[in-house]
Amino acid sequence: GADDAPGDEAAEPSPQPGEVIRLGPPQDANAAAPPGPSAAPQTLSALIPPGRTAAIIRIEGKIYDFTATSLDRRVDRAIAAGAGLIVLEIDTLGGRADSAMEISKYARQLTQRRNVPTVAWINDKAYSAGTFIGVACNAMVMSSSSNIGDCAPIIPGMSLAPTERAKALSPLIADFRDSARVNDYDFPLLHAMLVLGVQVFCIEHTQTGERRFVNQADYMVMVDGETLDPGHWDQWRRDNPTGADGVGQVTPETALESDRGMWKPVTTLPSGRTVAQGQVHNGMSLLTIGETEAMDYGLSRGVADTPAQLQQLLGAASISYVNITWSEELARILLLLPIRAALVAILIIGGFIELKTPGLGLGGAVALAALVLLLAAPVVMGLAEVPELLLFLLGVVLLLVEIFLIPGFGVFGVLGIFLIFNSLVLVAVQPIGSVTAPNPDVMRALQRSAMVTLVGIVAGAAAVAVLMRYFGSIPLMRHLVLEADAEQPGVAPQHVSGDDAIGGGAIKPGAAGRAVVRLRPTGRAEIEGQFVDVVTAGEFIDADTPIRVTEVHGNRIVVEAATAPSEG
Repeated sequence: GADDAPGDEAAEPSPQPGEVIRLGPPQDANAAAPPGPSAAPQTLSALIPPGRTAAIIRIEGKIYDFTATSLDRRVDRAIAAGAGLIVLEIDTLGGRADSAMEISKYARQLTQRRNVPTVAWINDKAYSAGTFIGVACNAMVMSSSSNIGDCAPIIPGMSLAPTERAKALSPLIADFRDSARVNDYDFPLLHAMLVLGVQVFCIEHTQTGERRFVNQADYMVMVDGETLDPGHWDQWRRDNPTGADGVGQVTPETALESDRGMWKPVTTLPSGRTVAQGQVHNGMSLLTIGETEAMDYGLSRGVADTPAQLQQLLGAASISYVNITWSEELARILLLLPIRAALVAILIIGGFIELKTPGLGLGGAVALAALVLLLAAPVVMGLAEVPELLLFLLGVVLLLVEIFLIPGFGVFGVLGIFLIFNSLVLVAVQPIGSVTAPNPDVMRALQRSAMVTLVGIVAGAAAVAVLMRYFGSIPLMRHLVLEADAEQPGVAPQHVSGDDAIGGGAIKPGAAGRAVVRLRPTGRAEIEGQFVDVVTAGEFIDADTPIRVTEVHGNRIVVEAATAPSEG
């Protein structure tokens, strides 16, 4: 639920209706009065109507799938509690580009679909993915010494080839264009955060006084009077590729024929900072700016360092946090891809140990715990739906039928494993929606989930192969199985497994023996002086019970209690 904001709200004066105050760091009791109205109070109050109940949702750390899911849940809780304004408090170094675009699209649509405006409060950094989210909101506010920018896509430890970089940049550029259009930002500022080589200039119309931030191509047309002829700019782009990889080519963005030579550079910005020939960024690096530059460039609408100052800045009636719940925090950890892969591997290893040891013990408990954690996190986050859970249950049933009721390993076993695999993949992603036109974001999430599940299966299978070879010699495992000399004093029967489990052909249907451990329905038995792995037709048989072999299929020996009547 929502928690109350810090109690220092009452210590600061409440704004008058419609008034927007630019506040700096917290003040002492004897300090001077806070600064006066910001440079554009009407703009902010027009974007964010004052008097609304504001809910702060903090986005911190790495941006990934869970961030989007958690945000959706907390926004729903906030609106249900009466919030009329959503504040996204952002403090992140970045994260997954697809998750950031999903959140930015969600923020842009929130106002239209639910009549709830959004404000990004950068406190204290919003690099890369955080910038995409910040500029997608209806307005942005920053704390003192905060920063935004540096948004180029990277893959740690790898260098993207030109074609791959161009492919990665294309949807990011489109997302920035959407945010610039919806929230009235000058796109070259955002473009320069994403691509090297984009220069940014502040210019002013000589007649109307309108100001814009443009790239070097627009500057050459609007200030220097260059032609807009497409052929001229095609040649110019060939001579002046943008960035080291030659991607993200600069082109005139806003210039019209009527703009040629009608603009002049602005050399003094609202903060008093001076810039030569109006150039605010030289394109030699990715644009990264602080709160003062953000206000100069029209990206930020004010500065606030505490929730109480933010409330004054927005003219909100009240403000409170909507925190992540403990169950969501646990689910967040369990949905991390490496954690899910480890849980899948633990499930397989625990199941194997349970089948190899007597009684319901450690292996079964570990496997059950891993299974619960694998399914619980998606259920808590609303990802798992009834069909996926039923799919998993059906897969388990088919696998058990194959193991305990049907000799050999065939269709039921393969189908069971297939269903279990698919259910574990599906429960960790958002519902697919339309099968004919699946959401690209969902398809990428499905691919990641499938890869993680496959990695877990391979790791678990490798661990099982090691355990099968050394099960009796591993110190911890040695205590889970019954040693030969403890089973029959004075006799040292041969322990066999694998292809030798049928005694090299010596064990035939009708052979007698005894159960060494409780068969439930698998376990170890001593038959004709050899200890072998056996399975019953489904019933449980207590240890030391006389048994009789009923079937032998490959390395699978089926037995029954010797007291039971034989067939035929």
